[in-house]
Amino acid sequence: EPVLVLLDHGLYKQIDDSFRMNYAKLWNALLVANIDDIKKSCSTLGIDEMYPLLSAMLMSRPFDEVVERSKTNSFTAKIKIDAKSDAAMIRGY
Repeated sequence: EPVLVLLDHGLYKQIDDSFRMNYAKLWNALLVANIDDIKKSCSTLGIDEMYPLLSAMLMSRPFDEVVERSKTNSFTAKIKIDAKSDAAMIRGY
C-alpha cells in the first residue's frame, strides 16, 4: 500500500557568495591536504586556532591524516587508525 512521507527541510538558509566560495576553498584545501590553505580558509570563516577540529569534523577523519597526506602529497594516508585511535584523537582536540 503506498504511503505518503513528508520531509521537513525547513532549516535551510541562503548563504552569500562570499561564504560559498570560502567554504568551497576550504573543502578543496582539505581534499588536497594543503595545510596553509586550510588555515587561511578557516580564518576567513572565523575559525583560527580550532581549524584542526573543524577539519576533522568535516572530513570525519582525524586531522593527523590530513597532515600525513600533506607530507606525502598523496590522497591516501599511510597511517592506519582504528576506532580507539579515533576516539583518542577526538578527545585530544
